[in-house]
Amino acid sequence: MKNMRLILTSLLCLLFVIAGMAQDVAKASVATTAKEAHTSSDFAHPEPESDNENKDQKVITGAKISLGKSRAVVNRAAGEFSNEFSWEAGIYSRYNINRKLYFQPEVIYHQHKYSRAIDVSNFVYTHNQLRGQLLGGVDLLDLGIYFNAGLYYAHQIGGKVETNDGSNTTEETFSDFPERNGQTDPFNTTDFGYILGGTISCNGGGFAMSVLFSRSFDSVLNDGYHVGDAAFENLSLRHRSVHFVIQKKF
Repeated sequence: MKNMRLILTSLLCLLFVIAGMAQDVAKASVATTAKEAHTSSDFAHPEPESDNENKDQKVITGAKISLGKSRAVVNRAAGEFSNEFSWEAGIYSRYNINRKLYFQPEVIYHQHKYSRAIDVSNFVYTHNQLRGQLLGGVDLLDLGIYFNAGLYYAHQIGGKVETNDGSNTTEETFSDFPERNGQTDPFNTTDFGYILGGTISCNGGGFAMSVLFSRSFDSVLNDGYHVGDAAFENLSLRHRSVHFVIQKKF
């Protein structure tokens, strides 16, 4: 996971470098074209440089919603875990460096769910997160189809577990869990991970559809809380999800 984190961070840095280079090249190209058009005739009136530049660098803000599946990725007892329906909603601001490159910071609500079956009981866990995300998009073929990579940082704002023993269903919030080993939270309150995917984009991000995959770098379990609990002790549990995303500018 440390190597993956380094790779993703390096990729984002590379995107920033490419963005700067692409912007410089675009400016130089527009300036050269304008100069040649101006010197070719006394009556030539080339378009102002700022028109193309502003078109490439316009900022678009809007809303997005995502539907998909989420699950827990574990280091043991994987057969006990299953995926569940998941959704997201939030706002974004897309910064178009040029036609082929953009960066998009986002603030979203993310609901992460998964289930675990132990003996005759089934447990459905729901994690409610507020996420800050940064996505980069690169269109290598200039077709409006972008490869995406990014990072997210999430803060857990609540959660619950629903237990069904075959005859009864009960619900308990994470905050109601009893104290264990001097710890009050069964899960870590923060989560850090990476995002990969692809986007079909129109009108500079005014409307776009994406498929995005995300996964935690580290386990979200509070290990100190689960010492002595055979079901969770020494268990590594990471969040993983795949969502279909639609976004539209305001």
